[in-house]
Amino acid sequence: MLTSRRYLFYLGVLLIYYCNCTPGFAQEQVPERTPPTATSGQVEIDAIRITRIKASDASPEADLTNMQLSMWIDVKDAKARAFLVWLVKLEPIADDMGKVLSTDDRRRDILPLAKEVLASELKTSRDRNGPVVSLWLDAPSRGASQLKSLKGRFEVTPAGTETLELENLPSIVGKQVKHKLLTETNVMVKSIEWGDYSTDVTLEVTGQHDRLINWTVAQDGQPLPPASLSKSAAGDLVQISGKGFRRLRPNENTSLLITVATVGKKQVIDFEFTDIDLP
Repeated sequence: MLTSRRYLFYLGVLLIYYCNCTPGFAQEQVPERTPPTATSGQVEIDAIRITRIKASDASPEADLTNMQLSMWIDVKDAKARAFLVWLVKLEPIADDMGKVLSTDDRRRDILPLAKEVLASELKTSRDRNGPVVSLWLDAPSRGASQLKSLKGRFEVTPAGTETLELENLPSIVGKQVKHKLLTETNVMVKSIEWGDYSTDVTLEVTGQHDRLINWTVAQDGQPLPPASLSKSAAGDLVQISGKGFRRLRPNENTSLLITVATVGKKQVIDFEFTDIDLP
């Protein structure tokens, strides 16, 4: 006959066994992940990918051998979901055999090094949140095992979005759009080509182009999608054309809808890595 103490002991053992073996009570298993590659303050090396391809009939412009180095910036803002990034300083990057990977040609192709851009990749993990910026560089020497140094400075601005409606579209053709959110981005409706069945609208944008997130037109308050969008650039001038807007009429009930970035407080973030192991 079981005593009350022994009964409680066996009951406890059975409950522990049941909780561990029953799916509904199973403890959540946290998947193992690789540790951070390298960290410098708010900046972490997210990934290093080296590509070497030998191919027949490749064009002279084909980038068959390169290295993609991705940096993840923690902005200490858990709510932000968009970021404007400018790599304002980047010192030469070389491997441990003395080969410089950040050549002049490579630097010219690093868009955030030339101007502020809207980050195209975001990452949230381990209580860190922010944009990922990738640098495309020359591949290291085959015998190299490390990057000797990686040093520079980011300017990162958390951003939201706001949509502006500009009424009476025909009346603003040829005029610069005036709004407090467009002090660093200049937007002008260059032309409207009205058609019986569809209409083409062209915008010209100068200044901080990437702060113009999206745009369309509306008739009687109803946004209309274009059949196609095209974009061309000449220096600081960017021209964006929307073709094939249907049911658009040349009257005061036609409006322009533009979505722009609303910026938060800019952060200046320095980074400096040394002796980074290569894959």
